[in-house]
Amino acid sequence: MKIDMPDEMHAELERHAAAAGMSLEAYLVDVLIARISREESLRQENAGKAEETQLGEGPP
Repeated sequence: MKIDMPDEMHAELERHAAAAGMSLEAYLVDVLIARISREESLRQENAGKAEETQLGEGPP
């Protein structure tokens, strides 16, 4: 896999990966999965709030 990024960003990500005891590729996959998971949780939470508001159960 090849990702174009500035050298400074690459070095910083390498440091984070090393601190986590992971390869850079494994670290990036882990970060990506965590972000997708967070976004999906927020999406579901917001969908629930929208549903509550439509039902008149949520805050005005």
